[in-house]
Amino acid sequence: MKQYRFLFIVLLATLTLISCKSMEKADTPEEVTKAFITAFTTADFNNMYKYTRSNNKEIIQQLEKTTDDAQRERMKNVKVEFQKVTCKMESDSLAECNCQYTKDGAPRNVDCCLCKEEGKWVVDLIAHVKNQ
Repeated sequence: MKQYRFLFIVLLATLTLISCKSMEKADTPEEVTKAFITAFTTADFNNMYKYTRSNNKEIIQQLEKTTDDAQRERMKNVKVEFQKVTCKMESDSLAECNCQYTKDGAPRNVDCCLCKEEGKWVVDLIAHVKNQ
């Protein structure tokens, strides 16, 4: 009986460590960049809001208003494949990321500015426009 109890404790500890590690990965600048670009290219506005700075929500609202149903349907079927995402940390809470990916087989290269907001990495669309 003690063997099962010990095995259960070890299994529980392992699962806890794995789940914490996977949550960390989702909040890296690289992963947020990928998630935002995927949401942007597939017209997934809910995730665009999720991965965008709170003071940038108006930009996405305007994009959402100007995208009709036919465009959204086409965009939902877009295939995105990431080749490389590199991020340069400007500070603990600022990062400049370059993302190389293909959209329906066509190569793309996008730069994104990210910052930490409430402890989470998010894309700052306003900073990106200022840097262009």
